[in-house]
Amino acid sequence: MALYEWNAEVSGALGTTLGHLEVLLRNAMHDALTTWSTARHGEPRGYLDPGGLLTADAARDVDTARRRATRDGRSETSGRVVAELTLGFWRYLVASRYERTLWLDCLRQAFPELRGRGMRRDVSNAVRDLHLARNRMAHHEPMFNRPIDDLRTEALRVAGWICPVSRLWIDAQCRVPQLLASRGQRLAAIVPAELAELAEAIEGAENAGDVAAAREALARIDAGDTPVPLGELRGELGL
Repeated sequence: MALYEWNAEVSGALGTTLGHLEVLLRNAMHDALTTWSTARHGEPRGYLDPGGLLTADAARDVDTARRRATRDGRSETSGRVVAELTLGFWRYLVASRYERTLWLDCLRQAFPELRGRGMRRDVSNAVRDLHLARNRMAHHEPMFNRPIDDLRTEALRVAGWICPVSRLWIDAQCRVPQLLASRGQRLAAIVPAELAELAEAIEGAENAGDVAAAREALARIDAGDTPVPLGELRGELGL
């Protein structure tokens, strides 16, 4: 239970940080699209794709967002539509297929601090990793065996490319470092008697390889490093 509780807490903390980044990202990209679309096509609603540059999938995403934004008879506004567009939509707008169209002409303006520090593919790769992590947490999949601090760092890097002041704010709100620091202490809450019982069962196991692997797993649990759920360990060893 200690591992489950810690995983839920760190997932919530990382999810909050990614949520802050998503709002910053979509607003910056929307602003860039608005400026570009107004100047190029005389249409401030860039999501309407007046230049016909979006893929069929992206266009369907926009149609879905517009329907949701106007449900219950609400009037359509850019803010409502943008809020309904998923992180996946924005992720794919910085894909290589848009390098010579939307990126060079428009979307790189959403990342003013990227100049001299990276390229479109750096943004694309980072947003891809963060999108996959966000989806994993949304489906309540384990995060304790994922590079949580690397994901936090990546989120802050993307935020810094957009707005250094916003990056500082997001960093200050993030609880991930504190939770990572407390991981060993939280996992030590596993009942010592349970560990002792498991250790005794391991000693009675017949397969030497299983014994060695289990001892290593116990050491990792005790250190709070790459923990292994006790139930899973028992199941693997048939104890």
